[in-house]
Amino acid sequence: AAVRAASQADGVIVNFVNGTEIDLPTMRAFREQSSGVLYLDMHNIMVRFDAETGQKGTIDFDCWPEWVRQFDVVQMNEFEAYTVLQRDLEELEDFLAAAREVLAATGEAVTGSPAAVLITMGPRGIAVAHRREGVEYGAIIAAAPVTDFVDATGCGDAFSTGTLWNYLATGDIMVAAMAGALVGAINTQVQGIGELDHARDAADRLEEVSPELAAKVRDGWPGERLT
Repeated sequence: AAVRAASQADGVIVNFVNGTEIDLPTMRAFREQSSGVLYLDMHNIMVRFDAETGQKGTIDFDCWPEWVRQFDVVQMNEFEAYTVLQRDLEELEDFLAAAREVLAATGEAVTGSPAAVLITMGPRGIAVAHRREGVEYGAIIAAAPVTDFVDATGCGDAFSTGTLWNYLATGDIMVAAMAGALVGAINTQVQGIGELDHARDAADRLEEVSPELAAKVRDGWPGERLT
């Protein structure tokens, strides 16, 4: 019942905690039912916990192209990127190339929205690759400055939620990713969620991430053309 109800939402984030919350056949069926934007935060999708010891381990994730094909937006962090692609990623250009490689596996977005892949790199920013009207674009978005660090817990969740919320509001993945970066930075400066209300207007405050990039993105810049 919960899955059927979620299929009617404008957007849904699937965020794996123990790697077993939903299987691929169920995800395919959900994709067929849903007309909303589906957002995958890989998080622990390739993680399993030993039933006896509770110890965390990773599994081979060769089927990742089948998973990302079910989503419009895919998010991963540095560890998840090189675990999925099974190669070292060091320079910013490596992560942008990795985002583009994952983007190629998404196929055309089911909802008609531009497919996008976001690789979060902590203080190094976010690598973004996305498809707009059949053309691939990419960019590195700087991390938003953090002036008073408190706690990094939940930053990935704050970024994904901020990005999807602002994508649904603006229809522009570059605006949304910059807003998500700001929401993530705000999250590091508060304890819990009680003071996050002022993150709601993040799309109006892109200059806090980068004044130069904000001006370009507000003018419709989609990133550098990759194809």
